[in-house]
Amino acid sequence: RDGKRFPILCICLDNKTYGMTGGQPSCTTPPSATTSIPFSQNEFNLKDLLYGGCRIDFFACTSVMKSKHFGKTLGKAIKHIKTKKSFAFVHVLGLCISHFAKKNPSFFADSKLAKTYKIWERGDKK
Repeated sequence: RDGKRFPILCICLDNKTYGMTGGQPSCTTPPSATTSIPFSQNEFNLKDLLYGGCRIDFFACTSVMKSKHFGKTLGKAIKHIKTKKSFAFVHVLGLCISHFAKKNPSFFADSKLAKTYKIWERGDKK
């Protein structure tokens, strides 16, 4: 209410499935994925919701499979919250090696994941 902002870093580890339940689809499971049960809902897009809809200042997507990019991304997110006193969200893609990744290896191909490794950051709000 007083216009003050404070830093928040939110990290979401997303393996595209509820792996502990036998490969049940989650809200981020792509509709074309093979899962343990029939699935027909649209994939929930975190970037569209948070960066597009809620207009947060920092959104990034990285993966545990690319440690250098993962480290750089977290470093930029931490720098952002320290300097801009703002909310930062990092979407981290991980593998569900028990279910989802085995049935859907194409979702984790380097060529496909490379397109998702990005950082979106808005300029200063004054």
